[in-house]
Amino acid sequence: MATFSWIEKQSGKDGEAQRLFSHRHRSSKSPSLCQNICILWEKMKRPKSIIYNASILSPTTLRIILILVCIYQDSHFSTKFTDIDYSVYTDAAFHVSQSNSPYKRATYRYTPLLAYLLVPNVTLHPLFGKLLFCLGDLLAGHLMHRIVPPNNQKYIAWCWLLNPITASISVRGSGESLVACLLLGMIAAIQAGHIYLAGALYGLSVHWRVYPIIFAVPLLRQKRWFAFFFSSAVVFFSLGALFYHLYGWEFLHEAYLYHLTRIDPRHNFSMYFYPAYLEREGGGKVAGMAFSIAQATLQLALGWGLMRGGGGLKKKERERQSMPIDLPAVMAVQTLAFVAFNKVCTAQYFVWVIFLLPSILPRLPAMWGLGSFWLAATSMWLAMGWCLEFAGQPVHLLVWAAGLVFLIANVLILREIVSRCIR
Repeated sequence: MATFSWIEKQSGKDGEAQRLFSHRHRSSKSPSLCQNICILWEKMKRPKSIIYNASILSPTTLRIILILVCIYQDSHFSTKFTDIDYSVYTDAAFHVSQSNSPYKRATYRYTPLLAYLLVPNVTLHPLFGKLLFCLGDLLAGHLMHRIVPPNNQKYIAWCWLLNPITASISVRGSGESLVACLLLGMIAAIQAGHIYLAGALYGLSVHWRVYPIIFAVPLLRQKRWFAFFFSSAVVFFSLGALFYHLYGWEFLHEAYLYHLTRIDPRHNFSMYFYPAYLEREGGGKVAGMAFSIAQATLQLALGWGLMRGGGGLKKKERERQSMPIDLPAVMAVQTLAFVAFNKVCTAQYFVWVIFLLPSILPRLPAMWGLGSFWLAATSMWLAMGWCLEFAGQPVHLLVWAAGLVFLIANVLILREIVSRCIR
């Protein structure tokens, strides 16, 4: 990174050198090799360039190193670096490559699109999916550069591109970066006035991961809301009809309906962990539905309040913009509330919040004390989770207590974001 700081200091000198060079060689019929190098150097220094601001080399190198670590750990240790879900994806991809249903693989509860996308895991190499998810990381960083103002783009590197947490989640085989690309693409399309494209990306994101449905209420504030939701509905229902035709009720249940009654009685950050554990004998479907209703009520109330309150923009700004709310800030508030109060809460869910942070961090104070509290709560939960999962100790109440402390930390951060970015 020091190298790129030096490049930044030299930008004025290099720009002047290029102008002098061009002036002296106006009579040349075609640019020389040296002139082409100067032009390329200027392009690399542009404030909106992903190479200049975050260095494409460093994030790529970080992910390559993590992939090598993953390969070594998976082959030499009993505790695998690769997420178990990645094996589920690959098995589902094998089934669709054989013209079978991806839902022949037990616990595959995602859109069939993901299985089709990862068929090269079977036909080419098992690392294909991880490389694809890492490319999704880099594409998400590029889209952030389209959304975040130039003077705040330094946060993109530290929050996303050079963040070992987000990088390791993709390397482990989780496809959350693809959801980030869809939602960031939606925001960029709205800002550019491409409403039908934005709606199509939103419809695809809801089909892909379901949770983006929570943004529907604030998105009604758009001046062209009908066109947006028409495009969304066309994409969402077309994909749903296609896969229902191919896989029937199994698709609807596994991709959507299962998540309404799902609970995790083993380990997660959720405040519902212990009640779900107590309900495990009866299957937990009633408890799971009750938790989903509580979450839906919270999100509807929060979305309505954010929509009515202007979403962080002043009245004159709301009248001038096609999207009269601060969409990244509103989405960050709703997502953090969703993750904190969800009936299942795991580490990868926080990727849904992290890719929105570069848009709001410049407006937040340092929050060293609150950040330390959040890290302490996370560490306490991870310690209890390790005792439960790997040591086999009966520490369910302690895991739940740690989860409640973690919830308090998230609520305090949520209050800070609302007070600084929304009101």
